[in-house]
Amino acid sequence: MARKAGKIGDIQEKLKNYHIGIKDIAGNDIFIQCLSKEAAKVPDYRHPSYIKHKLQDILSICILGFLADCNEWEEIADFARQKEKWLKKYLEFPNGVPSSDTIRIVAGNIDASYFYQAVVQSLEGGW
Repeated sequence: MARKAGKIGDIQEKLKNYHIGIKDIAGNDIFIQCLSKEAAKVPDYRHPSYIKHKLQDILSICILGFLADCNEWEEIADFARQKEKWLKKYLEFPNGVPSSDTIRIVAGNIDASYFYQAVVQSLEGGW
């Protein structure tokens, strides 16, 4: 299994503590919209000329992937590709679903503590 950053693993554990899964939130528009809104607040370290995918899209599919019991970056990317039509109701994907490498690199380089707080805010605001 791919190694996740400590805070990313903490987020996955926190989600388990809420006893929610992807089936629980599939119809919860408020949660997904709140998640995307909070993810948009995470500072984006990437240089604008290299950005193909919105940070909030990447972070949102990470959380939704965790809820769907994805444990590896490839599983998260596969989940997003399989659920792309549904996800497009909430996320933009201007250049399609990001690859597992993009997800891994972005998730590994963001401010994990800020991302963690964004997830907590989403859970408290939309759940």
